[in-house]
Amino acid sequence: MYSGPFKLVKWRSNCKTRVLAPNPYYWDKRHVYLHRLTITTATSLKTDLKNYRAGKLDEVQLFDNQITENKNQPDYLVRPFSSMRFISYNFKTTNKTADQLINNQDARLAISHAINRKTLINNALKNASLAPKGLVTAGLSKNVKTKADFADQQAAQSTVKGNTALAKKEWQQAQQTLHLSHYSLTLTVANDWASKRVATNIKHQLETKLNHFDVKIRTVRTSTANRLALNGQYQLLLSSWGADYPDPLSFLQIMTANSRFNYGSWQNKAYNNLIIKISNNPTGNQLNRWQEMLDAEKLLMTNQAVTPLYQQADSYLSNPKLNGVVYNISGVVADYKSAYLVK
Repeated sequence: MYSGPFKLVKWRSNCKTRVLAPNPYYWDKRHVYLHRLTITTATSLKTDLKNYRAGKLDEVQLFDNQITENKNQPDYLVRPFSSMRFISYNFKTTNKTADQLINNQDARLAISHAINRKTLINNALKNASLAPKGLVTAGLSKNVKTKADFADQQAAQSTVKGNTALAKKEWQQAQQTLHLSHYSLTLTVANDWASKRVATNIKHQLETKLNHFDVKIRTVRTSTANRLALNGQYQLLLSSWGADYPDPLSFLQIMTANSRFNYGSWQNKAYNNLIIKISNNPTGNQLNRWQEMLDAEKLLMTNQAVTPLYQQADSYLSNPKLNGVVYNISGVVADYKSAYLVK
């Protein structure tokens, strides 16, 4: 449905360029203004930026040092998206000592409090990503009455903020409870540059702040990481979730007992009952439903069922003459149906 305004006119396997043209059979074709839309996969950041400056591209995504070098330019834009990166814990790992550590709430809270998100974003990602306020991303959904952002109203925001003193206290409590001979967990990550950088930074922060804790990084291909996640074959996993509809439930529902995306098999009866209640009342009292979602999110974060790390936000240089593109916080990122270039 969403791609109806255009048709794919030029593409082949492994081709880095896709060309779209207006669809003559589209029901609202008179409001489609572009004659051609070309999407090119980046191959050289330096070359892509050069082509943008030369007017050969109307928009280019920036990475790494390009962001710092161009963030004061008038054509610089940041677009947050409803995608949250987080640490997934496997509550049923077959490793006995890892299982004890993961299933200790103080240990999970210590891990979360030991991670300074701003340091992670600034040093590892070097981009405009946002520190989390909970699992649900900022800008996704607003209260129908007060217009408050759900992310701002999340009650357990302190659980996803760096707090070294509290992390050490919680870690000490976990050690006193568990009496393990060693404290070691393996973090599985995909082999893309962002994941590897994030994993290295997390390892450094955790090992520096939590004594006698060893974090091993296991780097695998993306397809392998997906398979291991679905099969629950990991201890810690660098995972992510993006909302495909603008409602907090799009995040909250993944952590229910029967969700195939609850990779680590976290179980909480009270949470499951809340989500069932929310799901079965989509058009009832919206304010009650909103509070129930806040209650569910608080339960999720106070337990640290997952540990949010950052919300994705991408940086671009965009031609000021490009107008009419609809950029969505969830679902399809960009809709070019009404896009046009000012002469």
